[in-house]
Amino acid sequence: MRYMKRLLTGIYLYMGAFFAACYVSWLITENEPAALIAGISAAVGVESIAAGIIRIHENKEQNKHEKEMCENGKQD
Repeated sequence: MRYMKRLLTGIYLYMGAFFAACYVSWLITENEPAALIAGISAAVGVESIAAGIIRIHENKEQNKHEKEMCENGKQD
């Protein structure tokens, strides 16, 4: 779980720095790299969705394990 938090934090920091650099570039040149921005946004979106699915799966497995442990404890 810690690794995923570090990975997502790194991705979001990179995305923030990228968009800040694009904004500064736009202020100076008045041209925006629309295709590059769309590509980065799509990649970050897919990465976030994948991380969310992984986290949901991990939580489901953990809850299932805890439920089994509680049921085994009541039987003893």
